[in-house]
This record gives sequence, C-alpha cells and structure tokens, in this order.
Amino acid sequence: MVRRALLLAALLGVTTSHAQEASPAPPDPAPREDALRRETGRLAMTLALRRTRPTREWVRLSVEVTTKGALVDRTRVLDVSIVRAEEVRWARVRFREPASLRGQALLVRTPARGEERAWRYDPARRRVERIAPPGEDERLGGTGLTWSDLRGEEPQRWSYRLVEEGELTLGKESPRAVLRISARELAPAQQDPRRRRITLDRGSRLPLLVEELDPQGAVARRVWFRRYARFGAGGYRAGLRAIEHGGGQRLSEVRALERRAEVPPRHLDPARFGDGE
Repeated sequence: MVRRALLLAALLGVTTSHAQEASPAPPDPAPREDALRRETGRLAMTLALRRTRPTREWVRLSVEVTTKGALVDRTRVLDVSIVRAEEVRWARVRFREPASLRGQALLVRTPARGEERAWRYDPARRRVERIAPPGEDERLGGTGLTWSDLRGEEPQRWSYRLVEEGELTLGKESPRAVLRISARELAPAQQDPRRRRITLDRGSRLPLLVEELDPQGAVARRVWFRRYARFGAGGYRAGLRAIEHGGGQRLSEVRALERRAEVPPRHLDPARFGDGE
C-alpha cells in the first residue's frame, strides 16, 4: 500500500508539472482596426444618429462605460458590447443587429482629440464599418445623408438632482462608471449624461428619491430606489435598485414610500429611468 501511494503521488506530481509547463501564457489583447482609441484609456463617445425612415429626426445618445452597457433613448434600446482590458488603452464597440440601424449612419465625436468619425451598419457583414475619411458631400452608407448633414447639433444634456442621500448604481455591467455629486445638488461641470452612476453617503439606509431634470431644468420624472445586498457567485454585492411598482414589490415598502414621497410611487416610471439592478 505504501509503495502504491508513493507511485501515485509521483505520477500526480509529474502530470501537474507537465500541465504547468504546457499551459501557455494568456495572449496580450491587441488593438484592432475597428477599435476606437483614446489616449486617456477611457471610452467616451457621442453618437449622433439621424433616422430617415419612417421619420426624420435626431436621436442623440451619449455613453461612458468601462465594461458593458446599453445605449438607451426614449423609443428603443441599442445594445452595445464594450470590451476593455486592464491597462490597455483601446476599446471595441460592437453593435448587435437592431432593425432600427438598417441603412442608417452613425457619427462618433471625440471632442478631446478633435476627431469626427462616421460609421454605418452593413447588414451583409453584420457589423458596423467605419467610413473614413468622408468628404463633405460624400453619402454615408445607404442613408443619403452627407457628412455635413450630421454636424451642428450637440447631444441633449440631462442632469440629475438628488432629493435624499444614498448610493445609486445604474446598470448591471458598469460598476466603475461613477458620477460624484453633492448631497443636494449637481455642480454644473458634473451635469454630464455620459456618466451612469451616482455615489453618495454609503451609510444611509433610507430609500433614495432621484429627480431627472430636462435641459430646461424642469423635473421630467422621479424615481425611487431601495438598498439591496446579496451574496452570489460574484461575491458580495450591494447597491440600490429601482423600485418596481407591481410584481415582486412588497406592499409595505410601497406604502412606506408613499408616506415619504411628494408624488406617490405608483405615478413614477423606473423603467424609463434605467436598469436599476
């Protein structure tokens, strides 16, 4: 028995050492031709999308994400996968195949570098291609738009006003995109729609009421959030979740918030504010 145990231990040691020698080092992520580059190592872009069918309108979207996220406007969601490697200054943006992008042009602005790039969705190749360098009168994809048609408008800016202290995280996959604000108001320099997280007093256990302001400063909508904490495969996670008024919400919590709120929570619409998990 002792001889068998020694032989088995020797075989296991040899197998383990061979496996360690044979395992290759992880390849370094290399930039790709279709990557958006920023010297700061941060993806911060403004997408201007003009629809020609069925209506002619501007849809201005802004995002600043470090891992994954979604670009959302009032009528639809454009899914975006953003890949970032630690200490690697590049990012790749891949658009899924939403029907709303067929035959449309995208304009990507990076004001910090003074660059403008045009992109179009190619249904045959199922990808967004860069159009560079476009001329002033060059048609972008199948839209019939020119480069000059996409200029001259800035993204619509939205700001947020905190009514009660707390910690708010919007988005499941972007825990590091942080917007730091004071306890009662936003500084003008921080009214940036590209940032997707508000971090405040961690010790507060009260529900959080956030008012979203339109560009004129009026309250567009109010959203309540409540704190959550759980253990899972990814470890301990805590934050605030948008309170859904309907399935899964305890009536006692809703009634408690109704006593505190200026507007009853049933009149709020957390789904339009963002993904609160």
